[in-house]
Amino acid sequence: MAKVLIADDNPAICSLLNDLIKSDGHDVITAHNGKAAIEAISSGLQFDLVITDLKMPGADGNRVAAAAKEAGIERVVINTCSPHDARHLPGIEVVAKMTVRDVEDRILGPLKAKVRL
Repeated sequence: MAKVLIADDNPAICSLLNDLIKSDGHDVITAHNGKAAIEAISSGLQFDLVITDLKMPGADGNRVAAAAKEAGIERVVINTCSPHDARHLPGIEVVAKMTVRDVEDRILGPLKAKVRL
């Protein structure tokens, strides 16, 4: 079972991702703005994956991603409608308009592989 942080200021997106990832057996923590996401990362919780929106109040997804990478979190996914606004840092995947299929292929698939290790 993996621990996943979802950071998005849209409650519907948080809820959808939360439900999909939890239904696959993983622990999920949600943050409804960038500042709360950075606080969760800094709290010492060991996240296996961070999924963050790009444009949020408090801190944008680029700052959340940078904080995650600094904390040693290996997988970071930025979900955005404007992929050209995301900083393409090493180890950070940018997904434009994430779909349920993206969650299944890009999120749950790699999490299952990691859990099997």
